[in-house]
Amino acid sequence: MRRGNLGSAGLPLRRRAADPMADYDRLPPDLRLWLSAAALPWSPRSAERAFARALARRAGDRAAALADLDALQAQRLAQGAGLRPGQIIGQITGQITGQITGQVAGQVAGQLSGRAA
Repeated sequence: MRRGNLGSAGLPLRRRAADPMADYDRLPPDLRLWLSAAALPWSPRSAERAFARALARRAGDRAAALADLDALQAQRLAQGAGLRPGQIIGQITGQITGQITGQVAGQVAGQLSGRAA
C-alpha cells in the first residue's frame, strides 16, 4: 500500500484528539458570535479558556468579559504590528463589543418571546 508523503518527515504521526467544529458548536452563543467577528484566528479551546478567565475576573459579567477579549485581541494585534498596546486598544475595544452585545440581546429577546408564545 502506498503512503505518499505521510510520515516522510520522520516526525511522529499524531491524530487530532477532538473535533474542532464540535468544540466550536459547544461554545456559548455570545462567544461564538464574538469569534465570528474576531480579527485573529482563535481556536475554540483558547477562546473558551480566555473567556472563562475573563468571566472569573468580571464576576460573571459576560459583556465585560467580551470587552476583555477585545482588549486582549487588540493587544495581540498591536504586538504583531509593532505598536504599543494602548495605541489601538481604545479604537477597537467597544466597537465590536457594542455590536455583539446588541446582537446577543436581540437574539435572547427573540428566543424569550418565542418561548412565551
